[in-house]
Amino acid sequence: MDKKISDKKKQDFLIRLSHGEKNLSVLLNRYLHDMAVKEQSQIDKILNKRRSISTLIELAEKWRQKKKRSAN
Repeated sequence: MDKKISDKKKQDFLIRLSHGEKNLSVLLNRYLHDMAVKEQSQIDKILNKRRSISTLIELAEKWRQKKKRSAN
């Protein structure tokens, strides 16, 4: 769920900021809020799904392997 603002969107906000666009902070805050809400709804969907023990064990193992690979 690690969401980040795309480089294109960052560039767009910076250009608009440099041009002195009014209320840009409001738009940026709204954009960030929408991203957070969208991510939270995805998390809620994941958490609300029922899973068997074997599925949870399998997911935990995949998560451990992913963490191990990213640590190297």
